[in-house]
Amino acid sequence: MRQRRIVVFEDQANLHDLYRHGLASLGAVEIHLRPELALDQVADADLVVTDLEMPGMGGLGLLRWMREQELLMPTLLVTAAPEGEAFKAARALADAVLAKPFGLRQLRETARELLESPDAVHEGRPVRSTCRVV
Repeated sequence: MRQRRIVVFEDQANLHDLYRHGLASLGAVEIHLRPELALDQVADADLVVTDLEMPGMGGLGLLRWMREQELLMPTLLVTAAPEGEAFKAARALADAVLAKPFGLRQLRETARELLESPDAVHEGRPVRSTCRVV
């Protein structure tokens, strides 16, 4: 059985250790600063975690691109600004949202839920319940 891959997009380097430590027990964690420079890493990920506001493509652009590509893996949106039009649009595309600041336990539990949910994918199509803000 292959190890799960968790791909994280976060431009704040001071948060990289939080992601590494918080998600390491769930799979191999890869962290990228900008989505547009690592789109080829998304296709075989088991979970994608993305910040909303980043230089370049940003989290909303990434989530839209994933939808266009019909990539079905679960997505976790993290943001320090859970308001505004960009947030509303991204929230509609993500499976779950964490508002910054958040702790290791909250990150790990939310990611585990997304990875282990039996309803995550059904017959090759995503099953997205209403996105919840944690």
